[in-house]
Amino acid sequence: MHKVKNIMNLTLKRLGIKKRYNAESVLYHWPQIVGEKIASHSWAVKVQNETLLVKVSNSVWCHHLSTMCDDIVNKINAFAGEKLIADIRFQAGYLKDYQNNVEGTESEEFPLSYLLRQFSLSQQELASAVEVTQHAADQEVRTKILPILKRSMALRKLRQSQDWIPCRVCGALSPPQAGICPVCSREERHRRLGEIRRLMADVPWVDYTEFNTYCSCTPDEFRRAKNELIEKYRREVYRQHADTIQTSGFVMLVTGLKPDELTVEIIAKTLAGNRRKNYVSTSGS
Repeated sequence: MHKVKNIMNLTLKRLGIKKRYNAESVLYHWPQIVGEKIASHSWAVKVQNETLLVKVSNSVWCHHLSTMCDDIVNKINAFAGEKLIADIRFQAGYLKDYQNNVEGTESEEFPLSYLLRQFSLSQQELASAVEVTQHAADQEVRTKILPILKRSMALRKLRQSQDWIPCRVCGALSPPQAGICPVCSREERHRRLGEIRRLMADVPWVDYTEFNTYCSCTPDEFRRAKNELIEKYRREVYRQHADTIQTSGFVMLVTGLKPDELTVEIIAKTLAGNRRKNYVSTSGS
């Protein structure tokens, strides 16, 4: 059984859709991951750029779930067996209406139907796709992943015709000039930003010019890492989970002040002027 599962995982990874498969599985198993009580007030909708969109019955539950965000993220990633989710966006709306009408939306992000006409799959390839999906535990996941798998196989044939080459990291096809597939490239950027954030947490007051003497990076990498670190600290402060170091770090990131320039008044004023952003939103946002 483990051998069969490994074959499926390798096939999905080679085609570059393993994360998509894991995302579909997480959406389907949402009640199992978070428990029936939370699931009765929420509905996992989609995963995009490592952010999970969750519809919630009302703003009260939005607030309640936002305080549990880190715990839910950890549960999701443990279920998926990889770091699939980095954040969750909770959106209040008409939950029951959404649940009743969500079927049939899985192909919105994969507009590749033309590939199936231009690069049609052989009977053997179609049978192989069906065989791979049969190893999924749930019928709904199998039903959703099959068209994605077939489109990915067609896309692979197209890329082979365009002289794409195996990714130097995972082996999936990638543009000749890149040498690395989009998934691995994104993961490398994520690791790179993580390294920058870790160093920035030690010297949160420095500007780009000074920081670049410690760690060579582009202005865009510096800006993104700083914004992500600010948002991380903002969440901790809002949830009252932040310690003194995180609170001071947040203030220094926002103001550019050094540790010896901070005062109780400056910290209080900065925190009051920087409320958390849109972690809880309405259906119209």
